Amino acid sequence: MLASYTPGSESLDEAVAAADLVVVGVVKTTTYHDDWTTTVDIAVTQSLKGHVDELAVRLAGGPQLSPADGRTIMVSAENAPLLYVGDEVLLLLQRSDDKSAEFSVQSYSGWYKHAADSQRWRAAEGNRFAKNLPESFSVLVASVAESVEAQ
Repeated sequence: MLASYTPGSESLDEAVAAADLVVVGVVKTTTYHDDWTTTVDIAVTQSLKGHVDELAVRLAGGPQLSPADGRTIMVSAENAPLLYVGDEVLLLLQRSDDKSAEFSVQSYSGWYKHAADSQRWRAAEGNRFAKNLPESFSVLVASVAESVEAQ
């Protein structure tokens, strides 16, 4: 089955305006579910819009059996990467219609530094405004904070 996703925002300001919550944090735990989703518990280190100390986000993806050979493979959704314990994240979140989590990740937004590759931050693949943003994460956070203040 092919899934379709809401297109991402055209600009950082548009993405921040649409977000109910913008946070920087670290993935503390992941819980995989039978419906091929993953609940990610995040310890928030900085709230840029709204305020929480920790939160759970449900993402599409997780382990599933390969139809080709029956081995377990990890799958993720096109609009947000699968996150693992220790990953650092900057997330733009919206209140979720899904009762399993309070917030959901905005499509094609956010920045991720995977624990296995701690050298650099990466924008979500398909992020339409990432090329216009600074490469330095601290400067990026400052840009997001300025966008929040300007609203």
